Amino acid sequence: MTTTPEHTITHTEDARGGEFSLSIDGHEAGELTYSRRGESLVVFNHTGVRPEFEGKGLARKLFDAAVAWARETDTKVLSTCSYSSAQFKRDKSVQDVLAEQT
Repeated sequence: MTTTPEHTITHTEDARGGEFSLSIDGHEAGELTYSRRGESLVVFNHTGVRPEFEGKGLARKLFDAAVAWARETDTKVLSTCSYSSAQFKRDKSVQDVLAEQT
């Protein structure tokens, strides 16, 4: 029998921005943070996973949760985070949440 750790993603937000936090079996494993640039525009500015949890696809789980939230809330996204920027370039299926840059 194989047991896989249970992961949980939570989202918190205030007027300045927010964070998607991922925990595994109650241990903080990583986060994706963003800042607000208006009612319907955010900037993904950091994605990080603790060293002991790297290589398990957790950064992508955080990114996917943030993209799903952006879709649900009709929020557009800019990215200054190297991880998120790379994902937006590689994966055409998530580019619908990108804000047009002027």
